[in-house]
Amino acid sequence: VLTANSPELVYTGRFVVPTSADTPALFSWPLTQISCAFRGTKIVADLGASAGGSVRVMVDGYFTRYIHLSKNTRDTYVLAAGLEDTDHEVAVVRVTEDDQWNGKSGHMKFYSFSLPSGGNFNQAPARYSRKVEIIGDSDITWGHGVDKCKDVPGWKDKDGHSCAQIAKNGWCKHAADYANNGVDAYGAC
Repeated sequence: VLTANSPELVYTGRFVVPTSADTPALFSWPLTQISCAFRGTKIVADLGASAGGSVRVMVDGYFTRYIHLSKNTRDTYVLAAGLEDTDHEVAVVRVTEDDQWNGKSGHMKFYSFSLPSGGNFNQAPARYSRKVEIIGDSDITWGHGVDKCKDVPGWKDKDGHSCAQIAKNGWCKHAADYANNGVDAYGAC
């Protein structure tokens, strides 16, 4: 088990990192992430949320799923299963922001990663050599664009698609999806 104070974890973004194993790390900003490297076929995370919200799971650099945490919960979530028994890297990335105006004020809590099917944790993954922090006052830079798509007359994404086309075809995009590929000036969904 890798608890929140483990040196094998890499925290990217703004966190309150604990000094003891029984205390969770706290995080509230979109695109903050916790990552680790491991060898095994399955990895789970013990997460909590005082206000709810969503995280994105990345395995070996690829998006695999979203996890939606309910308000005032703590639970164990399967991040990946059925993996090849080899070295992997996993990241949990927050995609939603506290929203004090809509009663969603609070932070998420990271307690631990564990390997229920066996395996071992490796040294902490290498940190990115360059980072970009995006601060803005729009719904997209706040992370609110994650679960909604609103058509605005004349609006098109960088590929010329309207929000309705994106939603209809399941091409849900938002600023957080561009974190590994550059950032779109405006997101949808």
